[in-house]
Amino acid sequence: MERHRTTRSRLRIGALATALLAAGMTSAPAVAAAAPQLTTRADFNTPGGGQIVEYLEKLIRGAAGNSTIKTAQYLLRDAPITDALADAAERGVHVQVVVNETAADHPNYQDLKNRLAKTGDKNSWAKSCADGRGCNGTNAMHNKFFLFDRTLDAKEVVATGSANFSENTTGGKGGWNSYYTDVGNAGLFARYNGYFADLRKVADGAKPDPDYYAAHPPVVTGNTKSYFYPRREAEGNDTVENSLKEVGCQSGKTKIRIGVWSLTRTKVVEKLRSLASQGCSVDIVALRMTEDSCKKLVQGKPDRIRLRGFKAGNKHGIHQKNMMIEGDYLKPGTKVVFTGSQNFNNPSLHDNDENVIRILDDDGIHDSFVKNFGQVAAATDQEIKSSGDCKLMVPKENTGAADED
Repeated sequence: MERHRTTRSRLRIGALATALLAAGMTSAPAVAAAAPQLTTRADFNTPGGGQIVEYLEKLIRGAAGNSTIKTAQYLLRDAPITDALADAAERGVHVQVVVNETAADHPNYQDLKNRLAKTGDKNSWAKSCADGRGCNGTNAMHNKFFLFDRTLDAKEVVATGSANFSENTTGGKGGWNSYYTDVGNAGLFARYNGYFADLRKVADGAKPDPDYYAAHPPVVTGNTKSYFYPRREAEGNDTVENSLKEVGCQSGKTKIRIGVWSLTRTKVVEKLRSLASQGCSVDIVALRMTEDSCKKLVQGKPDRIRLRGFKAGNKHGIHQKNMMIEGDYLKPGTKVVFTGSQNFNNPSLHDNDENVIRILDDDGIHDSFVKNFGQVAAATDQEIKSSGDCKLMVPKENTGAADED
């Protein structure tokens, strides 16, 4: 009998100890989870949202002391970005900025430039290309990219896309935009660093190279391929057309999706029309085309081509520069994304400073771009079903070759 009481007593003591331990565990202060390390990713802006601005501000504010941030921007007006860059320089980050000359008069850019100069750091500065042109390009320095050698515990970060930092315009927070971030690709990072250095040299007075593409042809680094422009105008020199020549349509399963601000290049339009006739599915969302390019695309009964857009006056249009191919590209079963700053018009190919990245067989990146494309397509408010509708794709105003938005 005594033995049973002892056993029950021990059980009660054990249960009490367990309860006290549990209570102690629940009352102990929680340990903060480590911040996730930055990885390769895609980010998208919805009209009226600030997703890309907020994301890039985090990268800027996350840059390590004594690291370097380099950025080439067509427009640079958004205070969260210019303030974050200036703050970074004032805490010991080297900040280097090249902009198109149209950005140089904005008060936020001027404030950034002055604050960089006041740091006394010879490795922090802001420069612009010559008036009325780009750096190498004769029309505009239309790039939109950032380079971070160290930020958010990540190294060798390249971030590029379609978004201007032009406040609430279609090209900025007011429209559909995208940004791709590549992390840890040393070859790609070196390529962009070299390109940035060459832009800086021309901003400092070196002779421009109007055929920069030929002197610095595309290079494959890991699963990416990088392209820098301008490219001389000549037969066979349309990079998008040449990429589309690698597409096979015989299986009837290949899908081509294009989301772009401007689609006017005749060779690209003709090749897309040809691929549709061969069995590829071609789905396009564009903000503007010439009437001729639109008619070439939708001539006849293009049952495998779909073209959608945004009505004149809709400020929430597409400003992206993306092409996704799923199916037979180089080989069957491929998923590829082309993204960057370049529109599918002639000046963007031949007259602008531009950059493009091809991302090959990264299913997660491809699928995120495709998902976003579906969201943009669902937001369109007009569809071109015949050549008679093509006048709807022609902008009422002539804004020039680059994005004046």
